[in-house]
Amino acid sequence: MDNIDDIRRVQGKYLSAIESENVALGLIDLDGNAFYGDGDDEE
Repeated sequence: MDNIDDIRRVQGKYLSAIESENVALGLIDLDGNAFYGDGDDEE
């Protein structure tokens, strides 16, 4: 079971890094809402 725990720990770090990158790129905001497009077409 140690291997499963290690895999889950690494997976959590990976997903956290992806989320941080997406926030930095402006793809998601800190509330976790997704943005689509370039933001120029706001109505």
